This record gives sequence, C-alpha cells and structure tokens, in this order.
Amino acid sequence: MISEIITGITDAIYSEFGDDYEIHKERVEQGLVEPCFFVMLVNPTNERVISNRRYLTNRFSIQYFPSTSTPKMECTEVYERLVVALDRIKVGDDLLNGTEFEMSINDDVMTVLVNYNLFTVTTDDTETMLTLETESQVKNE
Repeated sequence: MISEIITGITDAIYSEFGDDYEIHKERVEQGLVEPCFFVMLVNPTNERVISNRRYLTNRFSIQYFPSTSTPKMECTEVYERLVVALDRIKVGDDLLNGTEFEMSINDDVMTVLVNYNLFTVTTDDTETMLTLETESQVKNE
C-alpha cells in the first residue's frame, strides 16, 4: 500500500510540474540536478481498530530543491502548486485525500509534510462458524 501511495504522490507531482523537475524516491549520492523533489515516508503507524480493520497513518515528506537565485520565492510558488497537486492523489482505482499539510524552508530547501491516512481491511484465513442453533425456554413463575 505504501509503495502505491508513493507512486500516487510522484504521479501527481509529475502531472503538475512535468519533465523539467526530477522526482526521486531514494537518496542521490552524486549528480543531483536541481530543481528536483524527494519523496519519503516518515513515521507510519498501523493501528488495529475493530476486528480485522486497521487505521494506517502515513506521513510523507516531500523535499524540494530549488534552482534559482531566489530560492525562498521559488519554494513559495512551488508550495502553492504542490498543495493543489497533492490534495487528492490516485492510488490504484481510488482517490486518497492529503491532510495536515505543513511547509518549512531550511537552508533554501523546502520540506512539505502531508498525511495520507486510510482504513484497511485485512483478510483472515481462520474458519468462521457457519450456523448456530440455540434452544431457550421461558420460565413460568
């Protein structure tokens, strides 16, 4: 599921920004070409809710490395476009809403945090009871 969400994020970024921006899912050791994006998962949680239902909290960090001599202004402009692009992403056949957007700029690199939380149902291979028969009586007083 997480890899599908990452694909949805990178597809949304590509749709908005096109070929002029590289999008990375892994660290680049050498030859970083700016402008570019990095997409990574940060602190996911997986909580059992009821029976075989689980609530997944998926916090993603999208870093943007600008290429101009005015990086803070470029980051601000990219942020506005990025929020619109990531507001709703396609994951498989479904749409997933982004929530809790946060943005910060440190050392001329913008970091955007966004959550893609969802409920899932896990399959359980254990046999279930097919029928139940009960007998009851009313007590006469």
